[in-house]
Amino acid sequence: MNTTEKLIWNIEDLGSALGRTINSIRNDLHRKNWQRTPPPTRLAGTLVWRPKDVDAWLEQRAKESGAVLDEVSEHVVSRRRPGRPRKSC
Repeated sequence: MNTTEKLIWNIEDLGSALGRTINSIRNDLHRKNWQRTPPPTRLAGTLVWRPKDVDAWLEQRAKESGAVLDEVSEHVVSRRRPGRPRKSC
């Protein structure tokens, strides 16, 4: 069965969907790093994810990163190059 057909994903399915290792997901869950891993649901003592919740989380992250990239691009254009100024001859 393909992971996109499942109603509930386990940590292995989430890792394959996000392209991350199981250990990196477990580390983020332990640290409660919700910027890198979607919040799980506990079902019978097991951490699981619903695919539609993961899709919503990815959409939110894409919107946030787009806004951040717009802000960063404004600052990069106006920033001067670091370093010592050149001599004017």
